[in-house]
Amino acid sequence: MITLITIVIILIVISNITNENLMYMLDADGTPFSIFEGHGYAVYLIGVISLSFAIVFIWFTPFLIARKYQKKLQ
Repeated sequence: MITLITIVIILIVISNITNENLMYMLDADGTPFSIFEGHGYAVYLIGVISLSFAIVFIWFTPFLIARKYQKKLQ
C-alpha cells in the first residue's frame, strides 16, 4: 500500500505538470472511475485511491485465506 501511495503521489504531480492523464488521475475518460466525477477533484482522487485499495485487497484475499489454512495444518 505504501508503494501504491508513493506511485500515486508521483503520478499526480507528473500528470499536473505535463497535463497528461496518467492512471486516470485527472479525468476518468469513460472508465469506472467516472462514478467519482462531479464531486470535486479531492473526492475523485480519494475515490480512485480507495477503489484501487479495495481491488488490491480483493486480489490478495485468496492468498490470505490460503495462508491461514496452511497455518492451521501445521
